[in-house]
Amino acid sequence: MKKFGQKSKLIAALRDCVYVNVSEDRKWIQRKRPFIIDDEPDDPDDVDDKWLKKREKVKKSDIGTTPAVRTSLRGRSKATGFEEFYTDSPVTPAEYADERTLYDEHNLFPYRIEAAIQRYRVKRKFHPEPAKIFSTFLRFGGIESGPRLFGSISQRESEDMDAEQIARANAIDFVGDNKDDTDKWAVDFEGCAKGFFSSWLPSTFELKPGFVKMATDLLTNFYNYILHHDVCPEYSNDILTARTICQTAAEELPKMATVREMLPGAFNIAMSILTKGRYKGINSLGQSWTNDSSWQADGVDMSNEQARVILFTGLCAFADEKVVDSIDNAGSIDNWLPQISLVEEKTDLGFQVAEICQPDQELLDFYKEQQNVVKGRDVDLTPLGMVMCKSWSVPSFVEYDLPKDDKPNTHPQSDYTFYLPVTILENMFRGMKFTATVRRLDMGLPDEPSKHMWYIDSVSDVYCSFYTYLLNELVPKKTPGVKWLDNDRQVREMEEGERKAMMEGLQ
Repeated sequence: MKKFGQKSKLIAALRDCVYVNVSEDRKWIQRKRPFIIDDEPDDPDDVDDKWLKKREKVKKSDIGTTPAVRTSLRGRSKATGFEEFYTDSPVTPAEYADERTLYDEHNLFPYRIEAAIQRYRVKRKFHPEPAKIFSTFLRFGGIESGPRLFGSISQRESEDMDAEQIARANAIDFVGDNKDDTDKWAVDFEGCAKGFFSSWLPSTFELKPGFVKMATDLLTNFYNYILHHDVCPEYSNDILTARTICQTAAEELPKMATVREMLPGAFNIAMSILTKGRYKGINSLGQSWTNDSSWQADGVDMSNEQARVILFTGLCAFADEKVVDSIDNAGSIDNWLPQISLVEEKTDLGFQVAEICQPDQELLDFYKEQQNVVKGRDVDLTPLGMVMCKSWSVPSFVEYDLPKDDKPNTHPQSDYTFYLPVTILENMFRGMKFTATVRRLDMGLPDEPSKHMWYIDSVSDVYCSFYTYLLNELVPKKTPGVKWLDNDRQVREMEEGERKAMMEGLQ
């Protein structure tokens, strides 16, 4: 191109051209109008299917789209097999014969499920995120997944193989030989689905909008495939139950994620601030560092004045008359607060929601009236409701060498009542579980335990109704930058290397 002179002049000439566009970074050019074949072939016999397809492709070209966009969207419009109304086509006689060889009841279950997973991967088009979810689910269920060392087999190599041999040769998901030991490993579709959706998925992935539906639809699709191809008929009922768990997870997980972010609620935070609890002295209002978009607030955007208004309004709505009278006698809530004392505090206890009581119309009118009273004071008085909880033992594989009554997280009491705003109660459901630190106050009436009040000081985590903690949880997660040591020899080598490095640094 040197004969055309300077490069800048060439680019300027192209920019003035009526036929092409030049990108701002000068890395690509593009036609302003599509190239259309207008002339028909002289010989009608030359108009074949290949020529027609080429012409149709030119007419449908995405003129005006940058090459980068075309590359990123390539293949996205093709069917994946995960569409809402997608169904597997009927099994042909030849396919049925092949599958009866693969899924014969005399074959051990590990070999059947391994072949089914490989065929399922071939029948579906996985985008990166669904592929990551599915591989994570398989690893959680005890199935090893990884790339093949020597690539796939060629067509010539597969000519002398039957269906079972081809499936095994192309497999990237494997059931280890140690899984044949039924004394150590159990086939449990329902338990695996419960453990994955209730514990592993929420702790591994961020439950973003749409993500939960993608995960539950994917596994529902997988279970349908296993049922449709009759992979393991002896576990059909178990698979149907696991498929029901997917539907339940799709309903509960988004609500669980919302409640996890909103608990313990404004009333309990106000109680904690004013009674020297977890949120005492950590108000973030007006702090310069909260303007940083990367800062994650702790949900304590509440001043002491706001806390007093929220607490007093809640006590007027739900507390015993004697408590309200004691506040009136004290003259103000500031004078009353020193009269109350902490009776007991329990950390990281488990609770299960037994009943949810939304506020009635009278209570809603009361809060509306109080909101008008404090208008202009920057206080949001959200109506409160009640949630009745029962004690719940948090599943764990930790063993304590202590008497039964002295074990941590034991409940001296089985029923609890907490007061939460309606915005949280709307997302709660019966059976929801959570772990929290709770405190009981005497409300200024130490001799009348029935007038005492429990409140949620802080929340550790929230779980769905079918929360299940399996031994599969003990499998190390793949964390970038973390190396898992397999045996004592590697530990000794690492410690020896650190010791030598330290000695060299002292010299």
